[in-house]
Amino acid sequence: MVTISLTASGFQNITSLDYTLQWDTTVIQFINFEAPSNNPLGLSSGNFEAKTSPRKLISTWFDSGTGKTINDGTVIAKFVYQVKGSLEKKHTNSICKYTCTTFGVRQIR
Repeated sequence: MVTISLTASGFQNITSLDYTLQWDTTVIQFINFEAPSNNPLGLSSGNFEAKTSPRKLISTWFDSGTGKTINDGTVIAKFVYQVKGSLEKKHTNSICKYTCTTFGVRQIR
């Protein structure tokens, strides 16, 4: 199993967040989402929609208040994948390359 962590960078007064994870199904298989121990955005499986073809996971989150500020480097979500076959060094970059395809953040200014 491989766990990929999504971390915050420049999250100041964030009111919404949406992104799509996409991966190479010949290399890895998505298993599940894991909330980090402190779960700064309060994410749950309800924030994600899994697509079966192509292999995608769409996430949305909205703050109903005045926005959230999260320190750089804070883990906001974790994604667990099963590696297909042997995990060779050459596949490590492929796993990361196929992870984040679109990303959107809205801020209050």
